[in-house]
Amino acid sequence: MEFLAEENREELRQKVTEVVNEKVFENMKIDVEKEDRSKWFKDSHERKFKRPLKYFQRDRSVSLGDIISWGFLPQVNVYAIRREYGVRYFERVYYIMSLPWWGVDELSKVRNLDYPVRKNDVAMWSYIKYESLKEFRKWRPHHLERVQRVDPETGVTETILNVKPPRTMKAIPMPQMEHEFYKGFMGWVYSCRTTEAIISYRAGGEIREIHVYDPMWLVNCSAKDIECLFINKIRYQPADKEQAQQFQRVVSLCFQKSINSESKWKSS
Repeated sequence: MEFLAEENREELRQKVTEVVNEKVFENMKIDVEKEDRSKWFKDSHERKFKRPLKYFQRDRSVSLGDIISWGFLPQVNVYAIRREYGVRYFERVYYIMSLPWWGVDELSKVRNLDYPVRKNDVAMWSYIKYESLKEFRKWRPHHLERVQRVDPETGVTETILNVKPPRTMKAIPMPQMEHEFYKGFMGWVYSCRTTEAIISYRAGGEIREIHVYDPMWLVNCSAKDIECLFINKIRYQPADKEQAQQFQRVVSLCFQKSINSESKWKSS
């Protein structure tokens, strides 16, 4: 019986060894697959589109980040470009020519708003899109000037690009917001398709929607509507958290500081 027990133990050890070896092989295979997958992706430091590298960095003092969407906003009768950290407004479509050329190049690759451009601007925008496909051979937006600069600390001379600020509107155009939607409020959500916050509410037996492109537009809501949006948080997909929270932060600030259309009217 002792001999059989010893034989069983030896057989058991052999089986365990085989299983361990198989596991080691599987782990080695997984590591190899991970290494192969790492080659599928490009270096994260590679320049996005054709911008200078500093415009790819998340430094808000240099850039408002990537362009997310752009288009004509009939609510305020201007053109707007949404970036990661803010919205820029252009009174006329040809003012977009004041952007660096890589910025205009990006416009043809990102989402357009559902609102059509002004009828008088259709030809201009078609020409801009056509030229972007031809790498702007005949027409170039803001042509960057190369400037020699001496670093005051190191004394080293370097060549930089002189980027002029675009011809954006100085003040944010504020549309009239619908009031008292809190009475039939159903919810609000950030739409990744339109890059807007959409407020849904029921009024007069029908469902209505309020499209908010710029979070700052929310300061024109009434006190009750602000309170409603503060209590009922905006819904969003995990990938859109940063953009959605910009709307929620404005609402929180308005609620805490009593900023609303009524307080603005009283102060004036």
